[in-house]
Amino acid sequence: MLYGFGVDSLDLDNDQQADVFFTLNIINKDSLHLLNNQMPDPFPSFRISAKGKVSIAKVTETAYAGLGTIVEFYYADTLAEGTVINEALQWQNINETSLTVWGEHPDYLPGLSYGPWYEHLQAYIGFYVNGNYGWIRLDTSNPYEPKISGIACTK
Repeated sequence: MLYGFGVDSLDLDNDQQADVFFTLNIINKDSLHLLNNQMPDPFPSFRISAKGKVSIAKVTETAYAGLGTIVEFYYADTLAEGTVINEALQWQNINETSLTVWGEHPDYLPGLSYGPWYEHLQAYIGFYVNGNYGWIRLDTSNPYEPKISGIACTK
């Protein structure tokens, strides 16, 4: 098997409805020979999306794409324990879209990382839903096996 895919969800506001969805696309590194020197499609990634009006704290990374072109990539921010989650953070509404937690990409984008969550130990994703702030505790030290270990929301 070359590719793997999985989806999981969380109820952020305890209303018995899934609010956010985590989507993991992976590639079996032991089977890269099956690509026959082609690039993977899709590239491995871990993304967060939402049903309803959910915003996620984000960080922006800028990279040179060639021919004088600069591109911006947006990732879910890695918040340290004790970070105040409020309007001062940079927010991205992810209703009907998604935000990258980490994502591999072609090597021709020099200086661009796979995102702050790639092989990152435990940190927090800040969220805002229905007038309340909260966090999701996540461990991506093994990016192909992310672990959600806690969630909290103000009421």
